[in-house]
Amino acid sequence: MMRKNKSRKRKDHVILLVLVSAIAVVFGLRSYFSQVQTTVLPVLAGEQQEAELQEEATMITISLSDIVDTKNLQLVNSEYAFASNGSVPDLVSSNNGLFLRTDVLTAISSLLNDTRNTVGGQLILNSGYRTAEEQEQLYFNTADKAYVQEAGHSEHETGLAADIAIQNVADVENSPQSQYLIKNAWKYGFILRYPGDKTAITGIANEPWHFRYVGEVHAQYMTEHELVLEEYIERLKKVGSYRLNKGGKNYTVRYESPHDNQLQLPNDAQYEISSDNRRLHYHELEIGSSEIRLSIKGNMIK
Repeated sequence: MMRKNKSRKRKDHVILLVLVSAIAVVFGLRSYFSQVQTTVLPVLAGEQQEAELQEEATMITISLSDIVDTKNLQLVNSEYAFASNGSVPDLVSSNNGLFLRTDVLTAISSLLNDTRNTVGGQLILNSGYRTAEEQEQLYFNTADKAYVQEAGHSEHETGLAADIAIQNVADVENSPQSQYLIKNAWKYGFILRYPGDKTAITGIANEPWHFRYVGEVHAQYMTEHELVLEEYIERLKKVGSYRLNKGGKNYTVRYESPHDNQLQLPNDAQYEISSDNRRLHYHELEIGSSEIRLSIKGNMIK
């Protein structure tokens, strides 16, 4: 039976919607890391889930054209090309002349400083944004294609991916610096994008230096459950939605499909939207890059 809690304060409720081909949500399992204090409420399904969500917030209809897409969960790989639509991401230069999206550079700089202060070592941002032309040249000049994507299919074209170099270390992957980065990147919104045991899924060989920004909540979930982006999106689509209480805030993550180019959103909750870049046919109309994924927004989210 669905439990009703009329006394719950709605002002702390943050909606994380993922818009594309279904209501996408992050559902929770027990944390693998003892330092992560996360409580996830049971996943609801079907009419019960919808009734609970309707109970908690008044829904309003918003046109897709009025929604800002963060693209934090945009899937870019050999199958899905970067949906740039001819636009360049909002980029800013690092102190060594590399470019990343503004919020991503801020987050990766904090992660690098944290790592240096905790375990020491010489860490530098080694690669950031690349144009399609630069990616094409790199692909052409790289003998081992297991570590590189063709132009149009590289995460580096999104401004969301950063390669970190650890200098004067013989075994980079097993160095204290690399291990610290991998274990703590989620705190800053990053995931290790190409782990060695997921090559069959990602299509890219082990790259312990390549980190991808997805946002803190998504990054935490993926890290806790050892999911790469492809797996995470599939799980969101399958689960539909989930609840999370973290740091005194309530979060709901949902995977949504637009209807008639419109979306139902809670009127009294904060939210953030990101497309997943996967193509969808809805009512015989191809939605493509206009699909939207709702993500998280709040004081704790970068």
